[in-house]
Amino acid sequence: MGIPKDHSLLAAYPAADSNGYGRNLAEKRFSVLLKDLKFTNVLDVGSGACFLKTWLQKSDISANYEAVDIRPEALALCDCTTYSAIPRTGAYDLICLLGTVTYNLNDDVLKNKQTLKTLLKAAKKVGTGNILFSVFKDSVAATLSPNDANKFVYFSKEELTALVKKVGLNLVYLKEIPSLDPNEYFVLCST
Repeated sequence: MGIPKDHSLLAAYPAADSNGYGRNLAEKRFSVLLKDLKFTNVLDVGSGACFLKTWLQKSDISANYEAVDIRPEALALCDCTTYSAIPRTGAYDLICLLGTVTYNLNDDVLKNKQTLKTLLKAAKKVGTGNILFSVFKDSVAATLSPNDANKFVYFSKEELTALVKKVGLNLVYLKEIPSLDPNEYFVLCST
C-alpha cells in the first residue's frame, strides 16, 4: 500500500492507468453515484484513464462525460474531451473528485490540503448541481505504521465541514460508507 518515500507524482502513479485504487475498487466506489443523484453532464477531476466513464457506460447511465487530470499519459488513454485543469467555463451538474487528494505528494500536507480547496473553488465556478469528493479519514492514520501513514493526506469531519463552508458550497452529506471504502469520507455538496 502506498508510494515510495519520495512522495512524487510518478511514484504514486507509475503507469498511465494507475489510479491508486485499482479498477475493481474504483468501480465499487463509483456506485455512490447511484444513490439519489441525477446528472447529465459530468466532470471527472482526477480522472486518470477515465474508469468512471467506462463504469457509467457499463451501468447504462447516459451522461456527457469530460475528464480532468494533471497526467497527460493518463488522459492519452481517454476517448473523451480532456483537460489538464478544471475548465474556466462550462456547466456540469455533477463534478466528481473521488480520491483526488489522497497522496501526500512532495511530502507537503498543507499544500495538498490547499490543493483540495483550490479544486473545490474551481469546481464551484463551473458546477450547476452537485460536487462529490472523497478523502481519507483522519482515523486511518492511526492504523498504519508511521512510515506508511506519512504517504497520505487525512481529514477530520470538522475540517471538511469548515472547508466546504469556506469554499461557499452547501453540505448535503459527509459520511462514511464502509461498504464502498472503509477508509474514506464521502462528501456531497451542492453549488
